[in-house]
Amino acid sequence: MEFIIIGVILVGLTIFYLVQTMKERRLKEAEKAYEDGNLDVALAIFMDSLRKNPEDVDTLWHLGNINEEKDNNLEAIGYYTRILGINKESTLFSKFELLKRTGLLYRKVDRDKEALDYLIQAYQLLSTHKDVIANIADILFSQKQFYRALPYYEKGLPAMPENTDFQKKYGFCLMMVDNLNDSLSLLEKVHILANQDMELKYLLAYLYLKTGTYARSREMIEEVVNSEKIILSLPQMYFALKMLTMAYMLDKNYEVAKELHKKLEGILTSEENPAWREETAMLYILMRMKQGYYDLALEKLNSVLDINVDMTGMNVEEQNKVKEKHSLIFELLTTMDKYKKEKEKIAETGDPKRFDVSYSILEANAKDAKKQLDQIYVDFETRFLAVDNIWQLWGPKVSMTFDPTVILDKYSEETMKEMKDKFKTIQAKPLNAARSLKALGIDPKDPCQSMKDMDFPSYLLFGKEIAERLGYRVLSDTIKIDQVAYSEGQGFDLYCEDRIKKSKALICMRRWREPIGFITIMNLLGALPQYGAENAVLISTIPLTDEARNIVEKNDKIALYLCDEIGHLLS
Repeated sequence: MEFIIIGVILVGLTIFYLVQTMKERRLKEAEKAYEDGNLDVALAIFMDSLRKNPEDVDTLWHLGNINEEKDNNLEAIGYYTRILGINKESTLFSKFELLKRTGLLYRKVDRDKEALDYLIQAYQLLSTHKDVIANIADILFSQKQFYRALPYYEKGLPAMPENTDFQKKYGFCLMMVDNLNDSLSLLEKVHILANQDMELKYLLAYLYLKTGTYARSREMIEEVVNSEKIILSLPQMYFALKMLTMAYMLDKNYEVAKELHKKLEGILTSEENPAWREETAMLYILMRMKQGYYDLALEKLNSVLDINVDMTGMNVEEQNKVKEKHSLIFELLTTMDKYKKEKEKIAETGDPKRFDVSYSILEANAKDAKKQLDQIYVDFETRFLAVDNIWQLWGPKVSMTFDPTVILDKYSEETMKEMKDKFKTIQAKPLNAARSLKALGIDPKDPCQSMKDMDFPSYLLFGKEIAERLGYRVLSDTIKIDQVAYSEGQGFDLYCEDRIKKSKALICMRRWREPIGFITIMNLLGALPQYGAENAVLISTIPLTDEARNIVEKNDKIALYLCDEIGHLLS
C-alpha cells in the first residue's frame, strides 16, 4: 500500500514537473519572440498562458508591454489596471512603474483626467521621477491651474536642464500668474538652447513689451512675422501687429505706430470682427490723445460713436452736446480740445483771458479730464495686451476640461495625514514644536517667504498650527469661502472654536501676490453669519488695499495679521 501511495506521489510530481517545464519553455519562447520583435507570436503565447491562469500578474505584465509597443494603448491600460486590481507583487515590475505607465498611456489617448489620477499616485511613491513630474505639471498647466502647476515645474527644472519644451511651459506658466520677470529670465535661457523656436520668440516679444524693453520686443515680433518657419493664424498675426504697434507707441514713435495701425485696419477689411474693430478704433483715438491731437481723436471717435439717438436737424454744436452726455470719453476729449485751443490762442495773442474765471474753470476741468483720460488709457492698454490673449493663441489645446483639484485634494488628504503624524506639534515641548515647524519648511525668522514657498499640504498644516497657537481648535478644513484661492493653492479657510470663549471663528490664510481688496473682505464678513461665526482672522502675505483696510480697522469682527507679524507665534 505504501508503495502505491509513493508511486502516485511520484507520478504527480513528474506530471507537475513536466507541466512546469513546458510552461517555462513556452514563456521563454514568448520572451525570445518578444526580444526578436515577433510581437504577434509573443502575444499569442502569452494570451494562451493567460487563459490557463487569468490571475498571473507576470503574464499580464508581458501582455501590457506588448500592447504598449504595438500602440494598442487602451488594451495595455486594461492589463496594467488589472494587475493593480489583483495587487500582487512581482520581480518584473513595481507598483510605481505600473502607475506611471498607466498614467502616461492615458495621456497618449488624450484622457488627462485619468492620467492625472494615476500620475499623482505614482508621484506619492516616487516624487523624483522627471517624466511623472513633467506630465503632472503639463496637465495642470493645460487645465489653467497655474498656481498648482508651478511647484511641479519648479521641482522638475533641475532634473531637466536640456528639456526646452518643459522649461518653455514653465516660463509660460509664470507669465500666466503675472510673474513676468522670472518668466522672462527663464525663457531667455531657453532661447539660447532653442533660438529657432518661433513660438518662444512670440512669448518673449510679449514679455519684453510688458517689461518695457520695446526695442527687443520689436525685434522679436518682426522676426516671427517675417519668418518662413512658421505660418501664423490670422488671430496670431493680428495680436503680433497689436504688440508691434504698442511697442512703437509706448516708445513714443507715433509715426511708425500710425503706419502699423493702418495694417491693423487692413486686416479688418477681410475679417468682420466687431471686437477687433472697436479696439483698433480706440487704439487710434488714444494714440492721438497721447500726442495731444485731441481734434483728430474726436474726429475718429465721431466716426465710430453710436449713441442710438436721432440727431436729425441738429447742428454740429448741438450734436456734440448730445454726444458729451452719452459718452464720457467724448466729453473728456472735447474738454481737452477746448483747453488746448484756448491755451494756444492766449499764447499767440497775449490775451489776458487766462485770468478769467471761465478760463480757470476750463483749466481745472482739463486737469481732471487729463487724469481720467490717462486712466482710460492705462485700462485700455491692460485689456489690449491682456495675457489671456497669449493663452488663447498659444496655450495647449485640450479635448476636455475638468477640475483637477478634486483629484489633488483626494491624495493631498492622505499626504496630510502622513505629514500630520510625522510633524505633529507637541505644545508642551517647545523643542519638538520647533522641530515640527522646521519639518514643515517654516523659518521663524522669515515666515512670509516660508508661506509663499511651501507646498499646499504643508501650507494647510501650517495654518492649522497657527490657529492652534492663536488659541483656537480647528473643527473643519473643508469650508471654501474663496473657491478660486483654494483651487489655485493660494488660500484656505478653517472653521474653528475659541478654546476659552467656546465661540466659533473663521481663520483665513492667503498668500496672494496682489493686495487683498474690498470684495474679499466683504465676502469674508458675509460668511460669518453663514457659518455661525462671531469673528474672523485673516493671515496674509500681502497687505490690504486702502479701501479694504478701512473696513477692517472699523470692524471689530475681523482681525488682520500680516505674515511678518506672526513670528512670535513660531518661537
